[in-house]
Amino acid sequence: MRFWLACFALVFACTGCHTGIRSWLLGQKPAYVGKRDPYYALDTVDGGRRSLAAYRGKVVVMTIGATWCPPCRNEIPALEQYASDAAARGIALVAIDTGEAAAPVRALITKAGIRYPVLLDPDQRYWHYYDVTAIPETVVLNRAGIPVKAFFGEFDRATIDRIVASIPAS
Repeated sequence: MRFWLACFALVFACTGCHTGIRSWLLGQKPAYVGKRDPYYALDTVDGGRRSLAAYRGKVVVMTIGATWCPPCRNEIPALEQYASDAAARGIALVAIDTGEAAAPVRALITKAGIRYPVLLDPDQRYWHYYDVTAIPETVVLNRAGIPVKAFFGEFDRATIDRIVASIPAS
């Protein structure tokens, strides 16, 4: 029992008491739910700039991850399949790579054959705004750009489909 209490104390201390962990432990909704996405302008791997504002009017499924993260790499085939199916339904899948330069991201995109948009966030603005405590993290935004649900762990299509189905059409 002492071991688990020590582990819990260490995790709590190392996370700096992040809102995400506190919210999960206390059963509260994260502070960003219900607030408009900040629409940070991020670089694309081909040198362009884009923000999630480009997807206004669509439901956005945003995944936050990194190339060094095994679960993030594991979910790529599921994300690729979802992106092709979702586009036909007016849903945008966008990946945000956090804390990395373009070179390793570009290499992974080429190796894995990723076709959905990947935006670079080397300054981890989305990491901090969404109070990410573990990756991959998926955030679903409604058509107005307001986050309605977020969770961490590998992509789960059934969960995402349920969340998207619960978003009103307009």
